[in-house]
Amino acid sequence: APATLPRPVDQFVGQHDAHIIPAGLPGAGNLLVFDNQGTAGYPSVPLGLISGSRVLEIDPVTQQIVWQYSAASSRQPGWAFYSSFISSARRLPNGNTLIDEGMNGRFFQVTASGENVWEYVSPFLGKAPGSDAISNWVYRALPVSYDWVPQGTPRSETAVIAPTAALQPTNASR
Repeated sequence: APATLPRPVDQFVGQHDAHIIPAGLPGAGNLLVFDNQGTAGYPSVPLGLISGSRVLEIDPVTQQIVWQYSAASSRQPGWAFYSSFISSARRLPNGNTLIDEGMNGRFFQVTASGENVWEYVSPFLGKAPGSDAISNWVYRALPVSYDWVPQGTPRSETAVIAPTAALQPTNASR
């Protein structure tokens, strides 16, 4: 179960895209940070077996975590949201948060209550830095206004209806 909020800031490591939420956005003045999580501290605290990454919103005055997102926020196992490097998180005008799970090239948007309302996995592959591996890594995702798209650019919107997850009985017990 997700931890009670607000609560004191706990240990985080591998933080990315730490920034103050700008004026005019929900949470303005708070620090938003992508917490990769991982082994850290002295003595070292290892990443748990089912742990994953988090996005933290911290009130810098009270030094309290006032909002967080982890896979548990969307009722998923911890490993369903994890990036050991790169990544970002940005607050949107509607109060949702745009998250870039960088090492997986995955962008998604969550509500304040943790509902995943939009997701995209980049199909664009390229050579990963420092190796011959091919990857869809994305360092950072930044929201832009819909009006930013140049006039005359073809664009359309189509609602995506998520499939219902139906659990089917199996014959495994036979």
